[in-house]
Amino acid sequence: MARAGLGERVEGQVLSAGEPFPVYGVDAVFLDLPEPWEAVRAAREAMVPGAPLALLVPTAEQLKASFAGLQDAGFSRIEAVELLERRMLVRWKEGVRPSERMVGFTAYLVSARSTPPREAGVP
Repeated sequence: MARAGLGERVEGQVLSAGEPFPVYGVDAVFLDLPEPWEAVRAAREAMVPGAPLALLVPTAEQLKASFAGLQDAGFSRIEAVELLERRMLVRWKEGVRPSERMVGFTAYLVSARSTPPREAGVP
């Protein structure tokens, strides 16, 4: 973060999944762990209302469990995109096309927004 000039604005923490965050009023959260659904409730409790959360998950089953965990924790605007790495052949005269052989990596990037807590008596 320091090399990117964000050292004063970004803080990284290493916690056990589900452990309360040591800070509150967090503007954004990025989780990259095998079972992120175990940490999303603690993340939401630390986040300001409307703050973005992002998860990186490598399998479809983890994607499904992550969506369920986010919904259960009260997140909204939950979306996922597939990240696919594929080498490209770039030739000056012949043009550009994908490599003949795909040895790639797929993961899913999940985004969601923390929702404000409801006030008593307000639906």
